[in-house]
Amino acid sequence: MFTQLARAGVVAATLALVACAPLPPATVGHDTVVVTAPVVAAKRAVPAPSSTPLAEPAAAPAPSPAPGRDAPATPVPTGRLIIPAVGLDVGVVEDVPIGRGGVIRPRTVTDAGRVVGLADRGYPGALYVMHAGGSTAPGSALSTLDGDATVAVGDMIGLPDGGTATVTWVQVAAKDALPDELWGTLEHPYGVAVVTCRPTSASPQRSPYNVVILARQQPMSAAVS
Repeated sequence: MFTQLARAGVVAATLALVACAPLPPATVGHDTVVVTAPVVAAKRAVPAPSSTPLAEPAAAPAPSPAPGRDAPATPVPTGRLIIPAVGLDVGVVEDVPIGRGGVIRPRTVTDAGRVVGLADRGYPGALYVMHAGGSTAPGSALSTLDGDATVAVGDMIGLPDGGTATVTWVQVAAKDALPDELWGTLEHPYGVAVVTCRPTSASPQRSPYNVVILARQQPMSAAVS
């Protein structure tokens, strides 16, 4: 199923998402959604600096921990994507490239992958993809069969780097109409998106729907306490 999703006045680049459990090798490419990810326009040139450089202020010393209290712990990378509210705890084991024709096809069927190459298209945020459909596909935890997403706004996501993000937007969307909000989130360095398939009872491995979860990552300095 194919679509062209573009914004007015921007150059378009093709991106494809595969979000359901894999089909037999002869038909694996059929369950593919192609969307048009608008490329962010080049930023305006920054004016040249003044010929008289300004003196930089002296850096303030880092505050010492209060007496009797330990310094905040640094987040520890886990290599996992965790959504406690729905019981998802899955390894991020694969860098998923944007292949020929813009196709994204994660190989793993039991873990998640992070899409690489989006920053070159103007999207520095993090996009995680996983298969759904079947008892071992992790994306099955993110929706009910034929129903709504199980994740809710305000839920916490634990990220592979040890940081956290808060869910800001959730939608079950037709694969031929992925929402503009997805790309708007990924335009920001702290934007996080998780996309998987929403299986149906009629066709659990070739669903026409996606679950799209968007979140905002907390800066590391704010994630520690």
